[in-house]
Amino acid sequence: MSKKRATWYFQLPWHVESPLLTDIGLALDRVVPRDPEHLPPATVTLMDTADERLQRAGVKVAQQSYGDHGEWFVWGPDWTPWLPAERDDPVGVEAELPDEVADLTRPFRGRNALRPVVVATRMRVRYAVIDDHGTVVATLTSDRIVVRRRGVAAGRFRQVAIDVAGLDPQRRAFIIERFEAIGAQRVDALPHLFEQAVAASRDDALPGERPAGGSLDAFVGWVLARRAREVITNDLALRSGEVGDATALVVALAGLRDELEALSGLLQPAWRDEQLRRLDALGPDPDGHVLAHDDYLDLLDALEAATRTPPLTVDGATAARAVLGERLGGDRLRLIGHVDALIRGDLVGGDLMGRDQARGGGSQSITRKEWMRALTVGEQALQLTEVAGVLFGRRKHMVRLLGKVVAALSAARPPEGPLSDDGIAELSPAQAYAAGRAVERGLQVTGAERRYLVDHWPTWRAKLLALTFSSNKPSASGDHR
Repeated sequence: MSKKRATWYFQLPWHVESPLLTDIGLALDRVVPRDPEHLPPATVTLMDTADERLQRAGVKVAQQSYGDHGEWFVWGPDWTPWLPAERDDPVGVEAELPDEVADLTRPFRGRNALRPVVVATRMRVRYAVIDDHGTVVATLTSDRIVVRRRGVAAGRFRQVAIDVAGLDPQRRAFIIERFEAIGAQRVDALPHLFEQAVAASRDDALPGERPAGGSLDAFVGWVLARRAREVITNDLALRSGEVGDATALVVALAGLRDELEALSGLLQPAWRDEQLRRLDALGPDPDGHVLAHDDYLDLLDALEAATRTPPLTVDGATAARAVLGERLGGDRLRLIGHVDALIRGDLVGGDLMGRDQARGGGSQSITRKEWMRALTVGEQALQLTEVAGVLFGRRKHMVRLLGKVVAALSAARPPEGPLSDDGIAELSPAQAYAAGRAVERGLQVTGAERRYLVDHWPTWRAKLLALTFSSNKPSASGDHR
């Protein structure tokens, strides 16, 4: 038989008087305070930015103080191994925000300061229950806890722990009776002050494999939230020293650029252009100096805000599948039209080797312009498919197909035109010969790539026309990845 618990726990209504625990018949003589003076309050303060972006990211920053002693904790189970999964060892004992805490939270808060959001305060009084011989037969700890969120009371709690190891069964029954008489509820355990503070905080879910809602707001917010998570993950890996350079972070930022380009026309131009400017200002940075760059921190701020309220040019309540399906379908038809024109027109015609380029004249600039226009349309269609294809199923199939078309168009595009007469006149005979040979080799390669495009286009064209972008939801068995 297991040993009975020596400590009992009770939760009490806030407003009731404490139970009277003396009884002459049971020789329970008096209840007296155990401490000569009031104990200092214990406080747990959850810190966050003004817009609570840490808590939305699943990160908690807390300061626990008791009298003159204070400790700082940071944890985030979704961000291991860079952040502790649980509230374990303190990361600082300073009164002010420690540098280590400031650095750990930098990718989540940007340049925003941390401030109290939730404050849980516990006032504790301890008592001794004494029998008629002056012996302490039980000890009682009584807590009153007030939890405030942004200064407004979010909860008030009373809880009692009583050590009954020194009480016989009759006295124990008396204790239970007295607590039940005031409406107390006996529980298996009492929550820690940290738990009561966290319960008053928000707990937003991180972005999943698919958008949580069907609106354009929900979809664009999901796209940006997933990208923000990738950026922050690589930021933390760089800050922690897990990786030695910023290559992965730069790649994640390049992915953000692609998504901003793909969503052009949906995102507010001023907002989008400002983020592209910031990305341009960062540039390639393998040494990781990007982490301290003002434009990088401002980019994090803008990205986090946009995940909550995407800066759209259209009604965010519109169904994402309807809007993006129309755009994807339109891009597909424009691409087909451009490539059809290239293949059946004089631009390719029977001159697959591209000898029209060597002839010079006005047709050369028109030819290259048409190829580049088709390539641009293909690249735009591919970018948008990579972002929005998840809404329609078979995303990987669509990306592979468009990727083949774009690669073929890029390889078959005409080379830069030959030098002008004035340019050729400035070359030595040897240089002019070398330039001519280079143009000839380029035309041979281009001709072969054009033949490849012409041979494969009927198959690719049929597959493009078979793609559907209806507003109906994709099959659960489709490829959403």
